[in-house]
Amino acid sequence: MTTLNRLLESVFEGKRFESAHDPIPPEKIEKAIKQIPFTLSDAQKSSIFQAFSNDVTYIQGPPGTGKSYTISALTILASKLGMKTLVASQKKPAVEIVYSKVSNLLGEEGCLFLTDDQNRKEATKDLLQNLLTLARQEISNKDLSNYQKLEKKIDDLLEERDRYEERINYYNKEINAFFNLNEDTQRYQDNLKEVNEIKEEVLKKITKIDNEESRDRLLKYVDECRKIRRKSFETEGKVNAAQVLRLNFLVTTVLKNLNLDKEIYKNHGEEILETFIRYSREISKGINKQNLVKKFPIDAVRTSFDDLTNQLYPSKDLENCILSKFLKLSTNLSIRKLLEDKSYLNTLSDFRRRLHWRTPKKVKEFNKKIDFKKLFDLFPIVLGEMRTLHPYLPFKEELFDLVIVDEASQVNLAEVIPILFRAKRFCIVGDHKQLGIKAGGVIFLNKVTERLNWQKRFEDQNQAN
Repeated sequence: MTTLNRLLESVFEGKRFESAHDPIPPEKIEKAIKQIPFTLSDAQKSSIFQAFSNDVTYIQGPPGTGKSYTISALTILASKLGMKTLVASQKKPAVEIVYSKVSNLLGEEGCLFLTDDQNRKEATKDLLQNLLTLARQEISNKDLSNYQKLEKKIDDLLEERDRYEERINYYNKEINAFFNLNEDTQRYQDNLKEVNEIKEEVLKKITKIDNEESRDRLLKYVDECRKIRRKSFETEGKVNAAQVLRLNFLVTTVLKNLNLDKEIYKNHGEEILETFIRYSREISKGINKQNLVKKFPIDAVRTSFDDLTNQLYPSKDLENCILSKFLKLSTNLSIRKLLEDKSYLNTLSDFRRRLHWRTPKKVKEFNKKIDFKKLFDLFPIVLGEMRTLHPYLPFKEELFDLVIVDEASQVNLAEVIPILFRAKRFCIVGDHKQLGIKAGGVIFLNKVTERLNWQKRFEDQNQAN
């Protein structure tokens, strides 16, 4: 049963929707992200992991929150993980944005843009013709040499980047530990001030005990004081001279080590001594950690890390960066290798001829000749407007490993359902109107069906805001 069928069944029968396809292992996703170092927020990264782990997910957020960037990253990573991906939207500009981002990194050969727009269609024909022409040329030693050099350069940059990332993670861990220590110290301080009414000047002069043996010895002294006092309660306050001397020695030793007045002990007993010992320990640990983190060259390390990232994947001039050059060459060589097989060459040629036709009869006739599995081996990323995609694609269930529906609030349900039928997994992207019944324009549905809208089905899924 397809993912779409299971989803609809869960809607109309009130069952909980469960994913049926195995999730991509997190370590594989993490490795792919490292190899193509996108700058992703926690929410964007979480959305990508969710999309690879569940059959139905959605990414939600208002304009300007990076949804198109997330789609592009998700699409490229899916290709890196060996998945066939379809990106569809109700409107062409949304597809153009994703196409621009993907093709800048992978090259025009990295994805197939299917549309009835004449200019775009002509560009696709030219692309296919170039590949057919290129397929007649053997892969040269120079191409392979360039590929190996770029691969080695990128591996070296990634390895160096990983070392800096490891140091940054260590520094961040220690800095977080420092802040946690401060919080612990503040809790002790608040307790001493509010519960025991200890004055600020007393707290300021407390000795910082950083020696664990000394601290443990003082805690044992405090426990011994408790036992002596408990013994005195059992004997109606009567203790022998030796116990009095011992108690006086223990208390004096603890007070002296903490730099406290005896009045504090008289007013609060052993509990206050133990609290001060632990408070002293937290102050000492906090000071030691502060001295450590002050020496961290974290700004310099982050600058070096960002510089390496920028060499691989700069924010500007992306299409000329080293990573893009490598991925474009890798895509080109991969396609040319497949085209050494005559069946792939025939598939590419058949599809190019099919682009000349628009009449349903001719389209159907030419589509029958095309081996779409081989076509999607050549182009694992396909993009297009929803209304124009159907004539280009066979109506086959779960044709794509992942289907991404962009601008979902503008989707017409009658057009999106055949798209989702072709998906093993699908990710819905849009605003808070996410595939709502009103957004689909299906006004003829009765009130009972209206309540069974898409959003209800997604309420258990994670969102990227």
